[in-house]
Amino acid sequence: MEQQNKIIRKKYLINTKFQLKYTGLILLFMFVVAWLTGYTVYYTGWLLMGEKLSAVYPQGRLVAIMRTVNFTLLLRLALITPLVVVISIILSHRIAGPVFRIGKYLKSIASGDLSAKLHLRKNDELQDLAEAINEMTGELKSRVNKVKGLVNMAGLELEKFKMTLDSESLNVDAVKEGMEDLTKSIKDLDDYLSKYRLTTIED
Repeated sequence: MEQQNKIIRKKYLINTKFQLKYTGLILLFMFVVAWLTGYTVYYTGWLLMGEKLSAVYPQGRLVAIMRTVNFTLLLRLALITPLVVVISIILSHRIAGPVFRIGKYLKSIASGDLSAKLHLRKNDELQDLAEAINEMTGELKSRVNKVKGLVNMAGLELEKFKMTLDSESLNVDAVKEGMEDLTKSIKDLDDYLSKYRLTTIED
């Protein structure tokens, strides 16, 4: 099972829409920071050295220098962009992967399978959420077992009551006792299930 999980999680684009959006936001942030930094450097540089440089270099030479600086900045951004994309996808995978796995696990719970336990990789995010879900599943399993026990008890009381009714010598006191025991078992089950809220206030 563990080996199978490792093979599945080698796919880094699990939730493509979320991960590409995450990557796009990081790229946007990087370009905004680069633009602000470049603008600050340019503005400060021209304020401090613009007049001195214009006195030393002809205008054509200054334009050529600025073009070289601009080209270098754009080239560096173009070179670093793929690296940022790869790192963003890897980082987003630590969120998208667990979200995908948690969603799959919750669907299995909704279908009635309470036998499994949710496991995430060591470096994945949302470990606290996974732990809380496992606690919820354990509690749900315990309560389902409790309900099963109450149902079994009611079933035993029903069988006992049927045997009393089928007996040749029908005893009224035995019938009353059987009805009381069966009624108590059903009431215990109803009291236990009444702890759950199944509708919202709006409903």
